Amino acid sequence: MSKFHNTTPWNEVLELVNNTLKSLISPQTEEIPVQEAVGRVSAEEIWAKRNVPHFLAAAVDGYAVKSDRFKGAHTANPIRVPKDSVRYVNTGDPIHFPEEDAVYMQEDVLEDGEYFVFHKSISVGKGIRFIGEDVIKNDLIIWRNTYLLPEHIALMRAAGVKTIKVYKPIRVAIIPTGEEMKVPETDLKEGDLPETSSLMVAQYIEKFGGTVSKIYSPVPNDMDKLSHALKEGLKIADIVLFIGGSSRGKHDLIAPLIENTGKLLVHGIRIRPSKPTIIGIVDNKPVIGLPGYPTATYYILQHIVKPLIQVFIPEDTPIPKNIEKATLSVHVPSPGGVAELLRIVVGKAHDGKEHAITLGSGSSKLFPITMANAHLFIPEGSEGYRAGKEVEIIKVKGGHPLLVMASDDIAFKLLLSLLREKGVLISYAKKGSLGSIGAFNKGQVYFAGAHLLDPETGQYNVPFIKRPARLILMAKREQGFIVPKGNPKNISSFEDIRRIRFVNREKGSGTRMLLDFLLAKYEISPNDIDGYMLERFSHLQVAMTVAIGMADAGLGIKAAADALNLDFVPVHTEEYHIIIPEDDEALAQNIIDVLRSTKWQAKVQEIGGYDVSASGKVVK
Repeated sequence: MSKFHNTTPWNEVLELVNNTLKSLISPQTEEIPVQEAVGRVSAEEIWAKRNVPHFLAAAVDGYAVKSDRFKGAHTANPIRVPKDSVRYVNTGDPIHFPEEDAVYMQEDVLEDGEYFVFHKSISVGKGIRFIGEDVIKNDLIIWRNTYLLPEHIALMRAAGVKTIKVYKPIRVAIIPTGEEMKVPETDLKEGDLPETSSLMVAQYIEKFGGTVSKIYSPVPNDMDKLSHALKEGLKIADIVLFIGGSSRGKHDLIAPLIENTGKLLVHGIRIRPSKPTIIGIVDNKPVIGLPGYPTATYYILQHIVKPLIQVFIPEDTPIPKNIEKATLSVHVPSPGGVAELLRIVVGKAHDGKEHAITLGSGSSKLFPITMANAHLFIPEGSEGYRAGKEVEIIKVKGGHPLLVMASDDIAFKLLLSLLREKGVLISYAKKGSLGSIGAFNKGQVYFAGAHLLDPETGQYNVPFIKRPARLILMAKREQGFIVPKGNPKNISSFEDIRRIRFVNREKGSGTRMLLDFLLAKYEISPNDIDGYMLERFSHLQVAMTVAIGMADAGLGIKAAADALNLDFVPVHTEEYHIIIPEDDEALAQNIIDVLRSTKWQAKVQEIGGYDVSASGKVVK
């Protein structure tokens, strides 16, 4: 008669699962059509293969016009034009640029006989949905280790992605034991027991996201027959589960079977009702002996088997809608006349609270839907909320990610993607460097990414940090003029900005602050720049504005110019830092490990425009 070895405390068993058994599950991948990927987990980053939308489109119902035709228009100086000289467009209709570069909303135009009357001027790009407004070709749109939802599928299809590499489900072989176990649907004789656990186990395996390689017919309590079933199961599965035979009776042979063929790690757990549980390793694969009683088996399935099945499934998977509290990290204005439902990212900030950042409004974009993990409802009549306000949120994805605010950067998004492989989950909001550092200083995010130049010291970011922090150099980036292929305006120095049509970044961005610093250095007034007020909200959007001919140049990073096959005139080399809490050694090490990894550095050098020779260096 076998007997229990020293029973193992429950917490030690859970540590064994996380630290030993999970490492035995080798990642297997397959490439499948995007349409079939719902509920699977991405095994690689996905990069957009085309722009979304792929043409200039009207963002409102109204009249497509050439903006400079209406300079100086206001109520005291209305401009009248024949009705047949402007074109009516519906939302989504193509815009014929450059003959049309703006759209007046229908309600802003008055009719007077054969004429339309315009009472205000309009700027270039107003009322237009830009090419790539949602997604720009060659941008990173899906992180690796992402649980793929229907919105991810829609985004990838819109962006021209046809196939995706995903992890294969973990395969499990289920072997019930005991000659007394019979198929429940047959006539049972005295001494027969209905074998129902295998189907319950199989259904939970499928529910957890795994796949059942085979459910064996009950194997008699015979060492040779059990050994044969085990050998076969190990060939077709990643995990083998025995049901029954795990206790200490004379017919309980699973423990000696594992001892004879591999390594027995656990024979009995110091917990009720799942004490007779066995855990071992054979042929470098987990082999688990489940208790015979269904309740005991249920607990082992939930707490030991499930983590192994879901070893590649991230924590931020869908959950039933859950009302929770979060503190806003940013102001959230609202027009007040109508209720709003906003997409937000929620995560842990360094003050220990759950904080939230909005991802913007608008119904035409898919990308923000894929990034959001919660929703914020603003009731009708409300004018919104100020930063610091605790609000009720509707959480739609699980997990407790770290909340991150950072300046737009392709390499930074790749860093976040690779951190997921280390179990570091991120809720990410793209904001300017100034706002990102401000949120970090107030403890409203956990960490930040920024490239904010201090004109007085020439340092990046350090002078602006107001709380204990560690700054890690992500990379040095080339900033310069993004120009059309061939540089048709022959731009060669910063002072050429006076004679071109320019596209700018938004206030608070590091690039905007660099521009203003350079303007002051060269004694150039913003009023002398055609396009200073034309703002775009990412480097890729600046590049796209140049690519479609709406501007001759814009200040941005070389990586954005390369992504759209544009030329680049270097102006300045800057530093992009990751700013994290000073006391989080584990996070610092994870970030440094990724920044120094061949995988990250090779991809960033392929993107172009970065110097990664000192990546991972602790600056402060």
